[in-house]
Amino acid sequence: MKRLILSFLFIINLGFSQTNYSLSFDGADDYVTVSSNTLIQPTTGMTLEAWVKPTENPSTYNMNGIVSYLTLDGPTVEAGFAFIYNSGQWRFIVMTGDNDVFPNIDSWPGIDIPFNGNSWTHIAGTYDGDTVKIFKNGIEGGSFNAPNNGGNIVWDDINHDFYIAKYQENYFKGSIDEVRLWEIVRTEDEIQAAMNDSITDDPVGLLGYWNFNDNQ
Repeated sequence: MKRLILSFLFIINLGFSQTNYSLSFDGADDYVTVSSNTLIQPTTGMTLEAWVKPTENPSTYNMNGIVSYLTLDGPTVEAGFAFIYNSGQWRFIVMTGDNDVFPNIDSWPGIDIPFNGNSWTHIAGTYDGDTVKIFKNGIEGGSFNAPNNGGNIVWDDINHDFYIAKYQENYFKGSIDEVRLWEIVRTEDEIQAAMNDSITDDPVGLLGYWNFNDNQ
């Protein structure tokens, strides 16, 4: 599978700045949109990665998103995945099977990320068809395997685009870089080995890669 071509990507509100090959978002109305497309919809498993540097206490905006490709409209209308903030932690959630995720978001694996504006943190989430895991700077920070969570990732009800720096109308404040979406499960060792390097080839399983060089 070739990585997502850039014509699917739109940058909304050019008020944010690009410094050191990352994008800085103001937390008010800055975000990146990638149009919804089957090319970026993993099914049997996935990995999502990003480098982030928040500059605001996330507790001021519950349900904020680092990356979200997610519909969460009720127990029978759920699809996709996201890195979102809920109940005191940044969490990785994936819609699979017959779920009612919203009432139980605080059960999904989560990590703390410094928001002093000086610290970059690498966040990664994986799903292998059974278990969801979250990683902070390449180290596993938690996992979750609820009874109804097994099976393929659900896409039938997706009604949103792929967003960077927001979920719904809740916006991330800070910088984001090196967003990577895979249709394979990256191991802890693989995440650690590659997280500090840019991708220069077309590795197996990579669905989307946004490093924001030259406004990409």
